[in-house]
Amino acid sequence: MWGAIAESIMKAAFFAGNGTLEIRDVPTPELRDGHVLVRIESAALCGSDLRLYRAKQAHPSIEGHENAGVVVESRSARWQPGQRVLVYALSGCLRCEACRAGNRMYCPDARSVIGGFGEYVAVGESDCLAVPEWMSSETAAIFGDCIGLPHHTLRRLSAQAGQAALIVGLGPVGLSMTMAALGFGLNVIGVEPNAFRRQLALRVGARHALDPGAVDIDDTVRRLTNRRGPDIAIDCAGKPATQIACMRVCRKGGHVGFVAGNTELTLNPNELFLARELWVVGNWYYNISDFSAIAEFARRHLDPALLVTHRFPLSRAQEAFDLFASGDSGKVVLGAD
Repeated sequence: MWGAIAESIMKAAFFAGNGTLEIRDVPTPELRDGHVLVRIESAALCGSDLRLYRAKQAHPSIEGHENAGVVVESRSARWQPGQRVLVYALSGCLRCEACRAGNRMYCPDARSVIGGFGEYVAVGESDCLAVPEWMSSETAAIFGDCIGLPHHTLRRLSAQAGQAALIVGLGPVGLSMTMAALGFGLNVIGVEPNAFRRQLALRVGARHALDPGAVDIDDTVRRLTNRRGPDIAIDCAGKPATQIACMRVCRKGGHVGFVAGNTELTLNPNELFLARELWVVGNWYYNISDFSAIAEFARRHLDPALLVTHRFPLSRAQEAFDLFASGDSGKVVLGAD
């Protein structure tokens, strides 16, 4: 059955502008040498997709960079029909020093691998990773943003068991950062204005989930850390105020991580981190060569299913995005109809 040629026409979800999605019939991607055709079993919604969802104009391409499925056709000796794969979200030149080290984030030719919001996607043979037998397609789909990125971030921040970690913004990335931090043995204080997500953070194991509209965050976090401040502070909200708060509250000599994007931050380096000797690092994705080690960490320490609160078939992508945009969800995934 796996050797059968896929249908010539497939369905895909397109951003049509002003919060509207359309399900359209489009040609199934044709394969080039060194590529495989993957039938999507699970595709996750990302906060970065909301920019296209809210845009006034229509978007021409099929998005979706968190996806997993089954190879149905192959023009690669590396992959055979029937193999379960997840799609790594970045493709690189495969020749530069960064690519050879597995770190495509630093490749000068790095580009996004998209197409998960369709029934099939064609991807290069080097952009697929074999899904371990124990891992569901849903977990494989969310692996990059919700397992790989948090693990990569916490390693770069030199996280050590017993430390206090402040995580600001408890959307899907913040929630997954919370879960991964617990796997590292950290004590997590979360900050999030949305009540649904605060409750979900407590469910996945945060010690505290603070409402910034109800308490003084600086004073409360210092009180919860014996006036010392957290050892690690991670911004997952991507707002100037939240990034400043992470640097302001973190203990002297502590480690601060920025995960969410933001282009509007103005700061005083002397006041916020120079004299206090903070280590401030940005984090984007995870090193593809670390996949096996991170997957084993997930198998031993995480329950990724707790992060996924809602599931929809592709045909109900509009409902999925409407809910996701409201903020009253954790991770939202699309599956086959």
